[in-house]
Amino acid sequence: MHERKALMAEPAQAFLTLPDGLCMLEELFDVWTWQTLALNGKPIGLLNIDGFWEQLVTLRRDIADIGFLEHVTID
Repeated sequence: MHERKALMAEPAQAFLTLPDGLCMLEELFDVWTWQTLALNGKPIGLLNIDGFWEQLVTLRRDIADIGFLEHVTID
């Protein structure tokens, strides 16, 4: 599975995450992890329809505030 995702991610210029289900979250966290490990420098965007992603963005900010992640902008 990881190899398939890596092949799909290689030609991408950016990643846009749409509101969806569990598989989409798993793919988002893979790309986010790659970015955190400096394996990917491509932008990640969240299509925040009706505030769908607000709780995740808040969680991300809270984790950074306590020092477990760097502060970065999630668009």
